[in-house]
Amino acid sequence: MNGHRYDFLERRPANELDYFDRRSIDLDRELTPIEVYEQITRHPSRLVQGLFAARDILGYPLGIRPIKGFGTAQRQERDGIEYLDFFELISCDQKSLKLVASDHHLDVLIDIQTSTTDGRHTVSVVARVKCKNWVGRIYMIPVRPIHRLLVQSMLKKL
Repeated sequence: MNGHRYDFLERRPANELDYFDRRSIDLDRELTPIEVYEQITRHPSRLVQGLFAARDILGYPLGIRPIKGFGTAQRQERDGIEYLDFFELISCDQKSLKLVASDHHLDVLIDIQTSTTDGRHTVSVVARVKCKNWVGRIYMIPVRPIHRLLVQSMLKKL
């Protein structure tokens, strides 16, 4: 992500963001960040599908573009940019997968991190959001509590 246009999201302290969250889980096996993404997004629950559908319907009048949720976990290239589902893939290595979703309301950086310390394998999902206007701030009101719960429940799939 060095020198990328979304560096500011990663460098900015949590107290300067409109949303920051880190959810972690310890596992008995090692996974790469891309394996984590594939496992937690490949078969979304009906609840997750319903929340994405509601987000797309309710956000449309506010100019929030539909994203249709998870499901493919396939890398796709569009206009020379690599994507995983609706996220732009910024970087991927053995310890970190950085994904961005950006529109004229807000910028979102998701960083899936893996680490091993003393035989303990930890997976963390870090979310950073910076709102650009009032629509982004209103959008985040229901997203804040829901996102925390969803990420924690998705991590339990590992």
